[in-house]
Amino acid sequence: MEPGKSTLSGQHFGWRMLVSVLMVCLITFSLAPAAMAQSSLGSIEGKVVDEKGEPIIGVNVVAVDPSTNQRRGAVSDENGNYKILSVPQGNYNVTASFIGFQSVENQNLRMGIGQTLRLDFTLKDSTVELGEIMIVAETPAIEMRQTQVATPITSQQLRELPVFNRNFLAFGQLVPGARSFDGGAADFNSGFSRPGVQSATGAVFGQFIIDGLNTKGRTAGSSITGNEQDVWLSQLAIQEMQFINHGYDAQYDGGTAVTVVETRRGTNNFEVDLLFNGYTDWMRAQGPLEQERARDFYRYQTGVFVGGPIIKDKLFFAATYERSDEVNPIAFVIPDDPLFANYERQINNQEGYALWSNKFTYQANNKNTIDLSWFARRDPNDVVLPGANMRDWGWTKDQKSDIVSMRHQYSSGTGITNELITTFRYNQWVTNSLSERPLSLFLNYGFLDGPLNLVWPLEQTEYNYTVVNNFQMIKGRHVLKFGGSYEYNDVSYNWPLLSQPFIIYAQPGVPLLAQIGLGRTDQTGTSDAFTQIPAHLLSAFVQDDWEVNDRLLLSFGLRYTSNIDHLNNGFEVDAANRAKLRAAGVPENYIASGNRKNYHNLAPRFRFSYDLTGDSRTVINGGYAVSYDRPPLNDVNAEARGFNWLQATVPFEALGGFPFTTDAALLRQYASSLGIDAVAPNVTLISDDVRNNRFDDFSLGINQRINNDISGSVNFVQKNMRYGFAAWNFNPLVQGGGRRATAEFGDIFLADDAWSSQYRAMLMTVRRAFRDGWMFQANYSLARVTTDIQRPLDPGLFENVDAQTDERHRFLFSWIYTLPLDIKLSGIMTVATPTPVNAITGTDDNFDGNPDNDFLGGIPFNYRPEGWENWYRNFDIAISKGFEVNNSHRIEVRADIFNALNFDNWSAFQNNFLAQNFGEPIAAFSPRRLQLGVRYSFR
Repeated sequence: MEPGKSTLSGQHFGWRMLVSVLMVCLITFSLAPAAMAQSSLGSIEGKVVDEKGEPIIGVNVVAVDPSTNQRRGAVSDENGNYKILSVPQGNYNVTASFIGFQSVENQNLRMGIGQTLRLDFTLKDSTVELGEIMIVAETPAIEMRQTQVATPITSQQLRELPVFNRNFLAFGQLVPGARSFDGGAADFNSGFSRPGVQSATGAVFGQFIIDGLNTKGRTAGSSITGNEQDVWLSQLAIQEMQFINHGYDAQYDGGTAVTVVETRRGTNNFEVDLLFNGYTDWMRAQGPLEQERARDFYRYQTGVFVGGPIIKDKLFFAATYERSDEVNPIAFVIPDDPLFANYERQINNQEGYALWSNKFTYQANNKNTIDLSWFARRDPNDVVLPGANMRDWGWTKDQKSDIVSMRHQYSSGTGITNELITTFRYNQWVTNSLSERPLSLFLNYGFLDGPLNLVWPLEQTEYNYTVVNNFQMIKGRHVLKFGGSYEYNDVSYNWPLLSQPFIIYAQPGVPLLAQIGLGRTDQTGTSDAFTQIPAHLLSAFVQDDWEVNDRLLLSFGLRYTSNIDHLNNGFEVDAANRAKLRAAGVPENYIASGNRKNYHNLAPRFRFSYDLTGDSRTVINGGYAVSYDRPPLNDVNAEARGFNWLQATVPFEALGGFPFTTDAALLRQYASSLGIDAVAPNVTLISDDVRNNRFDDFSLGINQRINNDISGSVNFVQKNMRYGFAAWNFNPLVQGGGRRATAEFGDIFLADDAWSSQYRAMLMTVRRAFRDGWMFQANYSLARVTTDIQRPLDPGLFENVDAQTDERHRFLFSWIYTLPLDIKLSGIMTVATPTPVNAITGTDDNFDGNPDNDFLGGIPFNYRPEGWENWYRNFDIAISKGFEVNNSHRIEVRADIFNALNFDNWSAFQNNFLAQNFGEPIAAFSPRRLQLGVRYSFR
């Protein structure tokens, strides 16, 4: 196979997609009747009484979505209580009617994702006054009786707030307790970081629920694309979001956070939304560490949403297309020597992506609704890294992601609802060096010339088939929930590192040696670099939401998960390498023998809320939840590949070896003539008794309704993560060039559940609901994050030290305000204290050949920049002016200014104690940027 070429032809992919769609449809209809979503839909509940306060039995309470005429209903019981389950997000008119009484209608009741809204009715005798009573309902800014710590993101916030990268996860910065920097940050490009869980492997913990489906993958990054920084769902396609940080229902896996998204459905109204945003070099200020302002770059974002009826009240469609085209300049540092005068000093790096989504909704009747959805991302990119190198230090990236889903929702109208989701997911990431010529290192100059073939090429393919079913029913004052899922996931890697040679020169014209990748059994191809790791995930849950009385709600839940073969359980190290590893002193439990265990986990959940005042003005809540996250796959793949795909070193004549060549095939021939057994492989070894990542989550808080528009909350939370994956090099190079344990291997990474993290915080929020054209939200977080890092074979090394994410204070204020003349102002202001830096001594104090792990004072993350100038300060603002045409067409011009006050926000500091500039900033987040845009909408 040619490097970087996909083994899946377009014809093969199309056939697999067709079969998958048919399979989804077949499973869906074979398991019907089903469906009313539990994971992201809410409920309306309350009590119906007469003028004397006596309960009325048998009252019909009906919620109608006027945009689709879909109806959900319930009947009051002997105590006058009613509950309408599984209400989709949207606006509703809710009517209570009974013979002999006047009907009462609450109009324009706003239902958010997963909300439980309290709506009481007092019915008057119809002989007193005829006609229906109309009331404009007001949804509270914060769900008062919620038992979880959750932050809603409304459609107004999604549309109006300034977000540079249009990644929907960037709205996580509105969540109290979440760290966030602007879109230019290396590790926080998504705008959302889970506090206290910096993974050694780069894996991101948590869940992403899109239309009731968990879209989490198995690769590092956790999202469907394998990278949380990727924009993989159009912001135009999203109706509303919710971030849940603490107190999970049993249907959620949990972890550090659950991101719940409901995408837009078509309605009886034909709708069109268009957008265009532009950003070029003259719109960016000069950065604080830049010699001159960057030039020759641009970014254009375009998008369109179209939705409406196909058959009124029955069949609807919603379609979205969004793309981004960007050029970024990359400048290189070139040695000051005539030999390198012809090297380019700057290139323009082209990036971009395209997103599609399509959803068809069929309302068969008021009991059954079916959604058929497709979401896709295409990402053909070249990525170039800056540094002391030349143009083709970088890689190509050709990414395809698809989600095809069928969702059937059923509501009986008598207190029984069900949801069935069947899905096929596909993600392929094909990447290669920008050219196939060798990579060269000139030792005397420290200069690298050539493509990044130390890491690439890589072809990674993931298939996923999932069936989810959730059921709930009302039994007296109990809402009982049952559910489960089966997921088959197949991930394969073709990752032949160093498929092109890496040549090391003393200086130009003096080659010393080459490094080349080759297979243990096949020295002419890349078949030994291929790994395939299928796995199965089973889950089941039960939950009882018990309304003990009108004030007290208790929720008891239990979740079971089973991860089968996630650790490539049958992998076994061959006999020869087993003997070598034992001789090197590697503990036996790290030498895989093919009997690694599966994970079977029980996760109890308990939550409560208590209405102190009896009128939902002051409500206390809290809970405890255990969560387990699936293990990251990178270490598992490295273990499977390491013993078969080798990195050989070939000496040239200057070192008494072979004649110089850059031909990859000839270098493999040289390497194989040295003897494959003589090649010292780099290997990763996973402990046979490694435990599953576990989270223990506690919360206790109070919600306070200040008035009809404004509510606030204070929550004390603690999240403990245990058994996190980490890897430690057991066999590093030491002074003199040898290996610490054995020359039979290169690096030997021992991977184990070797670290933990503890997060404790007080989270405060004050929020005004969007009414009369304006809203605001203010957050303050006081937090402490510590970590325990336990290297394998060296327990207790670093205990209770400040974590890399230990940000003590963060204040955020966001708002939307409508001025006269249809002018809107919106913005996000953030102030946060610095996080600690991993300062090092600059010397190899522990003699392991790596000075980067010799920490100043003996512990990591030991230096925290001081002074107001080192705080993170950011002020993003958007201003727009709308123009209405014929009450149906609207044109809006808009300007977004990011870091409007041009604060110097430092992203890195000199951490080497021996450096003269120790503690001074060496990198910065983006300076002020201006973006102009225009939007058109038709209603």
